[in-house]
Amino acid sequence: MLIVSDEFCERYTLLNLHPALPNGPKGTWQEVIWQLIRQRANEAGAQIHIVTPELDSGPPVSFVRIPIRTPDLRPLWEALDEKLRAQPLEAIIAREGESEPLFAEIRRRELAREVPLIHLTLKKLAEGDITLQGKTVLRHGTPMPNGVDLTDEVEAMLGR
Repeated sequence: MLIVSDEFCERYTLLNLHPALPNGPKGTWQEVIWQLIRQRANEAGAQIHIVTPELDSGPPVSFVRIPIRTPDLRPLWEALDEKLRAQPLEAIIAREGESEPLFAEIRRRELAREVPLIHLTLKKLAEGDITLQGKTVLRHGTPMPNGVDLTDEVEAMLGR
């Protein structure tokens, strides 16, 4: 994680990959995933946003949604619920950390989508499909204050 000065991010347009949907949790990818688990969120995600002096708060350029309350993940949620009957989440985090199966699977799904999201975002910026005017994100000239949802295109790149 690289944090730049206020002056640097005001002078240049910098992009950052953040492991959450726009308006989602802030922090490291580990903190974000644990927050999603605590919230029993329906989806995770990742976004590319413009860097501003306020950490992880710049305007979103693009994002990908990742469903995490799906039938195939139900057994992992149920297994975590079983552990939670015996101990608090903080104890599970301390003992298992990133190896906790639900946590690990959410991270695996997110990580698989990060490179395609970066690739598609840079391609769309290079081709002019997405443009930046200062800190404003535009798609075909239309302001996109919440960024551009690239979920379908990312999934297509993954063959899904």
